[in-house]
This record gives sequence, C-alpha cells and structure tokens, in this order.
Amino acid sequence: MLFLVKGLLDLRVGEPPDGAELLVWRSTQTSWLALTNEVLFFGVVLLIPGVIGLYFSLAGLHPRAAAWGCGLVAAVIPVLMTLTVVHGRLAYPVYGIEPNDPATLQVVVSLYYGGLHAVALLFGVAVTLLAVAMRNTPYGRAVVALGVAVALGEVVGAYPWLIGPGLTATSAVLFAGWLVAAGARLATGDFTPGDFTPGDFTSGGSHDRGG
Repeated sequence: MLFLVKGLLDLRVGEPPDGAELLVWRSTQTSWLALTNEVLFFGVVLLIPGVIGLYFSLAGLHPRAAAWGCGLVAAVIPVLMTLTVVHGRLAYPVYGIEPNDPATLQVVVSLYYGGLHAVALLFGVAVTLLAVAMRNTPYGRAVVALGVAVALGEVVGAYPWLIGPGLTATSAVLFAGWLVAAGARLATGDFTPGDFTPGDFTSGGSHDRGG
C-alpha cells in the first residue's frame, strides 16, 4: 500500500522540469517531496520481510525461479534505499546544505530518475520470474496473470519521460496491486513449510501442486 501511496504522490508532485524551472519546482513541491521520501523509505524497508516470506513460500515448489526472482528483488532493495537518500536531497537540507542551483539539482534529479529506470527494468524481470514460480501454487491464476501484466507495466514505466505521468502512475498502481494481492495470498494460502531442501535446488527439481 505504501508503494501505491508513493505512486499517487509522484503524480501529485509532477514531472521535474528542466533548467532554472527546477528551482521553482523544488521550492513549491518541498512538502510533497518530503512526504514522498518518507513513504518510499518505509516501503523499501518493508520489502525485506516481504521478499523473505515470498521466497520461503515458493522455494519448495519452483526453487530456481523463486531464487532468481526473489534474488533480483533483494538486489534492488539496497539500490532503492540509495535512491531514497538521493531523493531526500530534494527535500531535506543537511547541515544547512541544500542544492540551490539548477546544475546541482539536475544531477540529483537525473540520478534519482535514472536509478528508478534501472530498478523498474529489474522489477520487470523479477516479477516475470516470480509469476513463473507462482504457477500451480496457492497464489492462484489471478495473481500469476496480474504478475505478467505488472512485468510489462514495469518495463513501460521505466521510461516516464516518454510515456507521461498518466501511464507512469498506472504502472505504479499495477505494481502496488500485485504486492497487495501476493501478500494477501501469502497470508491466507496453505503453504506447507519444510518442503524445500538443498537437494531440490541443486538438482533443479520442482514440486508442482494443484492450486
């Protein structure tokens, strides 16, 4: 839900302009940028237990796809946390230091949105692999189908400067919806613990079940 809020806040803040207009954009949106930064921080932190629970629910069923998919998400988490720190420079001064010239702001903004571009592409690959791992599991076909749509949405959403704020927000809503749906199934589904052993992974075997 925090990622949904973050996507809506991004829509409220709007796309960053170019040149000297960046200073006006930052000054008029400071409060919204600060709120966006706080929401992103906690959203990234809560991805950690989420990806651990997701992995253990799938490791005994489709070990390779689960390992690759969850591994990519785990690799993205520190990148997102770094981007959160970069984004914070738009809203929070440190020792009274803040970017007050267009050139510095352009560097901060390009680092943040360029980093989100890479993150979105990695999420697209990760969700594709996780959709494969969720086949014939208690997650169900709806979550699998939504995962495929989310993977496509993440690839498209990786280019916000080309698709505009509307489609970018749609991509964010899809991703947040998949997290909520997968989390709900993880909380209520019948995932039997103890099915995964190291031999399952090294042999490449999987244990498909009806779901």
